[in-house]
Amino acid sequence: MTDAMSEWDPNSIVVVPGLPNSLSRPDGDDAVYPGSTLAFVKVLRGAGYPVRVATPNKIREVSHHSAELWLPLAEFGLAVLAGGAGNVLADILMRLMPPPRRSTTAHIRWKVQGTDGVAHDFSFDGDGDAAVEAARAFERSLGYGEDDD
Repeated sequence: MTDAMSEWDPNSIVVVPGLPNSLSRPDGDDAVYPGSTLAFVKVLRGAGYPVRVATPNKIREVSHHSAELWLPLAEFGLAVLAGGAGNVLADILMRLMPPPRRSTTAHIRWKVQGTDGVAHDFSFDGDGDAAVEAARAFERSLGYGEDDD
């Protein structure tokens, strides 16, 4: 992951500063977020997910004017996934990428607290349909999620 994440909250999703992969960062500014951050937070809040931004008074979004979707770095607490009704990560991705998803290239770097209490990385770069399937498989590997939609 490009930036270190350190805002764990077991009861929420915390969006932390940083840019996934090789997105360029303005010189001297560590508190930057990808251009999708505010939309990401609004979609999650609208769906009832407990989400917060680590630096709410200092959000500087960087946009690369690309057809690709660069999602913000986020940490998913144990209670968010354990309290979910199945495929929480896949549900979030489906809300953010309307069909046809295969025409969207997604870049994702998230940390998820597993049932074992250990932080696990979910990293993905590729088309939206494959991102949803990868999220489902990832959740199942941690003891969350379901096989069906």
